[in-house]
Amino acid sequence: MAELPEGTKLEETEEFLNAVTTAVAEQVTGLKAKNEELHGKNKSLREAADALEGVDPKRYKELIAAEQKREEETAKRKGDWEQRERQLTKKHEDALAEAKSKEDGLNRQLEGVHVGRQITEALAEHKGDPVLLTHLVRERLQVVADDSGERRVIVVDKDGDKRHHDGAPMTTSQLVAEMKESEKYGKAFEGTGSSGSALPVEPGKGGKPAEAGAQFI
Repeated sequence: MAELPEGTKLEETEEFLNAVTTAVAEQVTGLKAKNEELHGKNKSLREAADALEGVDPKRYKELIAAEQKREEETAKRKGDWEQRERQLTKKHEDALAEAKSKEDGLNRQLEGVHVGRQITEALAEHKGDPVLLTHLVRERLQVVADDSGERRVIVVDKDGDKRHHDGAPMTTSQLVAEMKESEKYGKAFEGTGSSGSALPVEPGKGGKPAEAGAQFI
C-alpha cells in the first residue's frame, strides 16, 4: 500500500475520495439518463420509420397538400355560407320592414277615411260648412289604440290632452256642436249667427264655462 505524503491528514484524504466518488456517481447517473433519452428517441424514430415503410415520399407530400387545400376550401365555403346567411337575414328584415311600412301606410289611410267620415257626419248633423270647418275639426281629433288594440277617434285640446263631455270622452259631434255655439265659428253654420252664448262646462276645468271659441285658438 502506498504511503501518504508527509503531513497529509487522513480526514482530508477521505473527504477528497468521497467528493470524487460523488462526482463520478452524478456523471454516471447523467449518462444513464441521456442514454435512456436517446434510446427513447431511437425507438420513436424506428416506429415512425416502420409506419412510413412502403410510403412514397412524393405521394405523401401530395396527400398532405391535398388535405391542406381541402381544409382551405371548407373554410372558404363556411365563410361564404356565413355571408350568405347574413344576406338572407338582412333580406328578411328588409322585407319585414317594408311590410310594416305598408301596413302603417294602410292604417293611416283607413284612419283618414274613418276620421273624415266622422267629420263629414258631424258637420252634416249640425249644418256646418265643410270647406271652412273640416281642417279645424281635424286638428282636434286623434286616433289612438285602446287596451284591446282597437283604434278609436278621440277629441283633444290644443295641448293634445283628451277632452271629456258630461263625464265621458267627447265625441266629434259634440266638438262640432261646441264650435257651432262659439262666437268665433258660429257664422260657419247654416241658420246661426254669432250667438255669443257660453260654451258647455268641461269637467275637470274648475266648473267654469270656457270662453267662446277658446278650444280652437
